[in-house]
Amino acid sequence: MSLRVLLVGPDCDLVAAVELSLSRLADMEVVRTAGDAALVEAVAAAAPDVVIVDMTRSDPDRLDAIRQVAQEQPRPIVMFVDADDPLLMEAAIAAGVSSYNVVGATLPDVQPIVRAAIALFRRYRADRGGACRRAGVACRKRGHRQGQGAPHPPSPPERARGLPVAAPPCHG
Repeated sequence: MSLRVLLVGPDCDLVAAVELSLSRLADMEVVRTAGDAALVEAVAAAAPDVVIVDMTRSDPDRLDAIRQVAQEQPRPIVMFVDADDPLLMEAAIAAGVSSYNVVGATLPDVQPIVRAAIALFRRYRADRGGACRRAGVACRKRGHRQGQGAPHPPSPPERARGLPVAAPPCHG
Protein backbone atom coordinates (compact mmCIF):
# COMPACT_ATOMS: atom_id res chain seq x y z
CA MET A 1 0.00 0.00 0.00
CA SER A 2 1.56 3.27 -1.10
CA LEU A 3 1.00 6.35 1.03
CA ARG A 4 0.84 9.82 -0.43
CA VAL A 5 2.43 12.28 2.02
CA LEU A 6 2.09 16.06 1.71
CA LEU A 7 4.89 18.16 3.23
CA VAL A 8 4.02 21.75 4.15
CA GLY A 9 6.16 24.31 5.93
CA PRO A 10 8.45 27.30 5.80
CA ASP A 11 11.60 25.60 7.17
CA CYS A 12 13.25 24.41 3.95
CA ASP A 13 15.91 22.40 5.81
CA LEU A 14 13.40 20.49 7.94
CA VAL A 15 11.04 19.85 5.03
CA ALA A 16 13.96 18.66 2.88
CA ALA A 17 15.17 16.33 5.66
CA VAL A 18 11.67 14.83 6.08
CA GLU A 19 11.36 14.48 2.32
CA LEU A 20 14.72 12.73 2.10
CA SER A 21 13.83 10.38 4.96
CA LEU A 22 10.50 9.38 3.42
CA SER A 23 11.61 9.28 -0.22
CA ARG A 24 13.92 6.35 0.59
CA LEU A 25 10.85 4.21 1.29
CA ALA A 26 9.19 2.41 -1.60
CA ASP A 27 5.71 2.72 -0.10
CA MET A 28 5.77 6.52 0.36
CA GLU A 29 5.02 9.07 -2.34
CA VAL A 30 6.12 12.50 -1.14
CA VAL A 31 4.50 15.69 -2.42
CA ARG A 32 6.01 19.00 -1.34
CA THR A 33 4.35 22.40 -1.51
CA ALA A 34 6.20 25.54 -2.42
CA GLY A 35 7.27 27.39 0.73
CA ASP A 36 4.47 28.34 3.08
CA ALA A 37 1.60 27.45 0.74
CA ALA A 38 -2.02 27.66 1.83
CA LEU A 39 -2.64 24.38 3.66
CA VAL A 40 -6.33 23.88 2.83
CA GLU A 41 -5.74 24.39 -0.88
CA ALA A 42 -2.60 22.24 -0.89
CA VAL A 43 -4.45 19.34 0.76
CA ALA A 44 -7.33 19.64 -1.69
CA ALA A 45 -4.97 19.68 -4.68
CA ALA A 46 -2.62 16.89 -3.55
CA ALA A 47 -5.24 14.58 -1.95
CA PRO A 48 -2.65 13.07 0.41
CA ASP A 49 -3.15 10.19 2.81
CA VAL A 50 -1.11 12.04 5.46
CA VAL A 51 -0.14 15.68 5.94
CA ILE A 52 3.15 16.67 7.59
CA VAL A 53 3.28 20.25 8.78
CA ASP A 54 6.43 22.06 9.84
CA MET A 55 5.55 24.71 12.38
CA THR A 56 8.83 26.15 13.55
CA ARG A 57 7.08 29.25 14.78
CA SER A 58 3.67 29.71 16.37
CA ASP A 59 1.20 30.66 13.66
CA PRO A 60 -2.49 31.06 14.54
CA ASP A 61 -3.41 31.11 10.85
CA ARG A 62 -1.71 27.74 10.34
CA LEU A 63 -3.66 26.28 13.27
CA ASP A 64 -6.90 27.61 11.78
CA ALA A 65 -6.00 25.96 8.48
CA ILE A 66 -5.24 22.68 10.27
CA ARG A 67 -8.62 22.88 12.00
CA GLN A 68 -10.32 23.48 8.66
CA VAL A 69 -8.55 20.53 7.03
CA ALA A 70 -9.42 18.28 9.99
CA GLN A 71 -13.10 19.22 9.68
CA GLU A 72 -13.50 19.31 5.91
CA GLN A 73 -10.86 16.86 4.63
CA PRO A 74 -10.12 14.57 7.60
CA ARG A 75 -6.79 12.77 7.45
CA PRO A 76 -3.83 12.19 9.77
CA ILE A 77 -1.82 15.34 10.39
CA VAL A 78 1.74 15.13 11.74
CA MET A 79 3.30 18.29 13.12
CA PHE A 80 6.99 18.98 13.67
CA VAL A 81 8.00 21.90 15.88
CA ASP A 82 11.44 23.11 16.89
CA ALA A 83 10.78 23.81 20.58
CA ASP A 84 8.60 22.39 23.33
CA ASP A 85 5.54 24.58 23.82
CA PRO A 86 2.75 22.99 25.89
CA LEU A 87 0.19 25.62 24.83
CA LEU A 88 0.96 25.11 21.15
CA MET A 89 0.77 21.34 21.64
CA GLU A 90 -2.69 21.61 23.23
CA ALA A 91 -3.89 23.99 20.52
CA ALA A 92 -2.50 21.79 17.74
CA ILE A 93 -4.12 18.63 19.07
CA ALA A 94 -7.41 20.50 19.57
CA ALA A 95 -7.16 21.67 15.96
CA GLY A 96 -6.81 18.09 14.69
CA VAL A 97 -3.12 17.17 14.78
CA SER A 98 -2.67 13.40 15.20
CA SER A 99 1.03 13.49 16.09
CA TYR A 100 2.89 16.43 17.67
CA ASN A 101 6.69 16.07 17.57
CA VAL A 102 9.44 18.29 18.95
CA VAL A 103 12.54 17.93 16.81
CA GLY A 104 15.92 19.43 17.51
CA ALA A 105 18.99 19.53 15.32
CA THR A 106 18.63 15.83 14.45
CA LEU A 107 15.46 14.63 12.78
CA PRO A 108 14.19 11.31 14.15
CA ASP A 109 13.15 8.45 11.89
CA VAL A 110 9.97 9.84 10.33
CA GLN A 111 8.38 6.61 9.09
CA PRO A 112 7.28 5.28 12.52
CA ILE A 113 5.92 8.72 13.39
CA VAL A 114 3.80 8.74 10.23
CA ARG A 115 2.60 5.15 10.78
CA ALA A 116 1.68 5.89 14.41
CA ALA A 117 -0.25 9.02 13.36
CA ILE A 118 -2.23 6.98 10.83
CA ALA A 119 -3.03 4.31 13.43
CA LEU A 120 -4.12 6.90 16.01
CA PHE A 121 -6.22 8.73 13.44
CA ARG A 122 -7.98 5.52 12.36
CA ARG A 123 -8.59 4.50 15.97
CA TYR A 124 -10.02 7.91 16.83
CA ARG A 125 -12.30 7.88 13.79
CA ALA A 126 -13.50 4.33 14.59
CA ASP A 127 -14.18 5.26 18.23
CA ARG A 128 -16.19 8.31 17.16
CA GLY A 129 -18.17 6.27 14.66
CA GLY A 130 -18.94 3.64 17.30
CA ALA A 131 -20.18 6.30 19.71
CA CYS A 132 -22.59 7.53 17.08
CA ARG A 133 -23.87 4.04 16.31
CA ARG A 134 -24.41 3.40 20.04
CA ALA A 135 -26.28 6.69 20.38
CA GLY A 136 -28.05 6.43 17.02
CA VAL A 137 -31.47 7.02 18.50
CA ALA A 138 -30.32 10.22 20.22
CA CYS A 139 -28.61 11.40 17.02
CA ARG A 140 -31.69 10.76 14.89
CA LYS A 141 -33.93 12.54 17.40
CA ARG A 142 -31.67 15.57 17.23
CA GLY A 143 -31.61 15.47 13.43
CA HIS A 144 -27.85 14.95 13.24
CA ARG A 145 -26.29 12.84 10.53
CA GLN A 146 -22.94 11.17 10.69
CA GLY A 147 -20.14 13.66 10.17
CA GLN A 148 -22.14 16.67 11.28
CA GLY A 149 -21.95 18.96 14.26
CA ALA A 150 -23.25 17.08 17.26
CA PRO A 151 -21.59 18.12 20.51
CA HIS A 152 -18.68 16.19 21.99
CA PRO A 153 -19.43 13.89 24.91
CA PRO A 154 -18.85 15.33 28.35
CA SER A 155 -15.71 14.64 30.27
CA PRO A 156 -15.93 12.45 33.39
CA PRO A 157 -15.81 15.52 35.70
CA GLU A 158 -18.91 16.94 33.96
CA ARG A 159 -20.72 13.67 34.56
CA ALA A 160 -19.58 13.59 38.19
CA ARG A 161 -20.87 17.13 38.79
CA GLY A 162 -24.25 16.13 37.38
CA LEU A 163 -24.11 18.52 34.45
CA PRO A 164 -26.43 17.79 31.53
CA VAL A 165 -25.03 15.09 29.31
CA ALA A 166 -25.38 15.56 25.55
CA ALA A 167 -25.51 12.68 23.09
CA PRO A 168 -22.10 11.61 21.74
CA PRO A 169 -21.02 13.21 18.45
CA CYS A 170 -22.25 11.70 15.21
CA HIS A 171 -19.14 11.47 13.08
CA GLY A 172 -18.41 8.77 10.56
